[in-house]
Amino acid sequence: SSYSATSQVLVFLLVPRITKYVNNSSGKSTWLAFSRKKFMSRIILGQIPCLLFATLLFGRELSNDSLQSSNGIDGNGDRDESNRQSTILLGFVSICLLSGFAQVLQSSYEVSIERDWIVAMSENDGQLLESNNVLLNQIHLICIICGPS
Repeated sequence: SSYSATSQVLVFLLVPRITKYVNNSSGKSTWLAFSRKKFMSRIILGQIPCLLFATLLFGRELSNDSLQSSNGIDGNGDRDESNRQSTILLGFVSICLLSGFAQVLQSSYEVSIERDWIVAMSENDGQLLESNNVLLNQIHLICIICGPS
């Protein structure tokens, strides 16, 4: 549950801040404005190290746990156990943060796709864009209401 909570809090806090720089159409030129292609490639390339490091940390914790249970505890039992618990806690926090940041990047990717495909589908026709947007929002709300939670 703490893993899920960490992911959701990071998504809630960071996705709006990250996605506002995609095709910044406010007229202001900023060094942070990205084209969609550049944004998507950076998002995908950013997810890979996050997931890789989280997987490696998880595998390390699993292997340390199996080694610890097979070797037993030596003469420095209390200090070794304290170091082991702090290492496990640090590993867990790192896994939560890395995976949460990967989820932030995934949500940013989805927001960018949603912004892009409805515009492409409407072929720059304002009336068609508005009606498609309303229709798709209604479908989305019906899915949220009727879908399993």
